Amino acid sequence: MGQPLESCNSVNGLAACCVITIVMLLERHCWLNPRPNCGRSPRGGHFALVTSAEIHEPTSIKSQFTNHLRGRLTNFTIRVRTSMKWIKRHWYWLKWSVALLILGYLFFQNRDGFAHLAEQSLDGSSFAVALVLATANVLLTFYRWYLLVRAQRFPFRLRDAFRIGFLGYVFNLVGAGATGGDVVKAVLIAKEQDSRRAVAVATILLDRVIGLLSLLMVGAMAAFFQLDLIERSAELKMLAGFLWGGSLFGLLGLFLLLHPAIPHWRMLKRLVRLPIIGSHIDELICGVVLYQQSRRVLAGAVAIGLLAHVCGLSAFYFCSQALQLGPATPTLSAHLLLIPAAVIVEIVVPLPGGIGALEAAVQHCYVLANAAAFADVPTTQAAEAGFLTALLFRVLTLIIAALGWVYYIAARKELKSSKQQQSLPSHDRKDSENDSL
Repeated sequence: MGQPLESCNSVNGLAACCVITIVMLLERHCWLNPRPNCGRSPRGGHFALVTSAEIHEPTSIKSQFTNHLRGRLTNFTIRVRTSMKWIKRHWYWLKWSVALLILGYLFFQNRDGFAHLAEQSLDGSSFAVALVLATANVLLTFYRWYLLVRAQRFPFRLRDAFRIGFLGYVFNLVGAGATGGDVVKAVLIAKEQDSRRAVAVATILLDRVIGLLSLLMVGAMAAFFQLDLIERSAELKMLAGFLWGGSLFGLLGLFLLLHPAIPHWRMLKRLVRLPIIGSHIDELICGVVLYQQSRRVLAGAVAIGLLAHVCGLSAFYFCSQALQLGPATPTLSAHLLLIPAAVIVEIVVPLPGGIGALEAAVQHCYVLANAAAFADVPTTQAAEAGFLTALLFRVLTLIIAALGWVYYIAARKELKSSKQQQSLPSHDRKDSENDSL
């Protein structure tokens, strides 16, 4: 009788030990991973029976690392979005601050050049030639845009192109890059047209593309006259390759635009059926057809762009001649080769009017030209010559912008008076004409 009792007591003791161990494990698990009513009854009493699926097992090291990395990425994304919102909110003043800081640094870097410049006088004849060339560049650009708009059979006069173009030129000095005035031109021409406004706005984009193509072509053609200079510099080789490749790519795109099969592509026909933008795409396709019917206009626009850029790039050379910078001034053909890269930098960099970007790019072009030509000119002197040349060209743009603003005000008053006379009845219009006579 004693042996069975002892075996029962030993079994009961072992069961009690197992129960105590399970309770301790449950308490420890709930302490490490706290959650409401973990392992307890809904009444908050002693431990109730819990299934294995309800017990939350400890997370692995891989999952912990994944959650940690995900949290860090989420915080980084939130910070980037907050920073972008702040930059977007303060972008107008931020870009001006950056531009003025760059310009101030360039002034400080070339402070000795101003001391040398004070000892010399400005060559008035070279300055006048530079002003005429820069003005011719602007006016030819306006005339090129006028031809592109007239090819779409819009009621558009040459004085309208000058009026809107000069206003856009003024806003180029305060907009992002050197193309900020295109937005103003697009708004004005769309406002003045009764139909096909998308096509009217697209003429500005086409004018900009043709202008960029003409700029690359001028640099590519000038490279053939500077082969010896290009062979001495790896950077000039890259620049020449960029100019030639960009010119070929642009001409290929222009030829594809004039191909008769382009308006009949199936993809374009599918895009026309889109609910919102389909009508605008249809207008653009009709505009392409009109340009295909007047290919001479596009060829003339490219030719005018070449002439305009030759005038504008030559203005840099005569600005340098006006400052009498001596041997630090590269040749005219070197200007036609190098300055297109500086103009592209001015367009791409999102600073108001490209202020600071153009000056730094021209300064680097002058240093590169003097180094490749093995000229007996120190690097600091070449950098000062480039900065002063770009600064004088900036003065020319301000003079042209001031003259253009005066023209815009006068043309705007004339436009308002003509609209008022058209709104008057016929007998009042005759009386006003008699009074004016």
